[in-house]
Amino acid sequence: MTSATVYFVTALILTTYTPALGWMQYYDRSYALVEVCEEHVVSKREAIIVSLRAAVGDTLIEILGIQCMTYDNAVRENTKLGH
Repeated sequence: MTSATVYFVTALILTTYTPALGWMQYYDRSYALVEVCEEHVVSKREAIIVSLRAAVGDTLIEILGIQCMTYDNAVRENTKLGH
């Protein structure tokens, strides 16, 4: 049995934490197709930004990008950034 690939809305953020740069994922909704996830990012971009600002608070410096990633890909990318 093979596991299904799922994608999550994922943002590259710069914070006051150390390390300052990292990928943050939204786990409340997953997508079986990356194209559907990407459509969600395009259509809800402003709401995603507002949600990110609320979740991270005063430690957020900048949102550098929003895209769709698997959990494993986000872990790999965060490992490269020193997490």
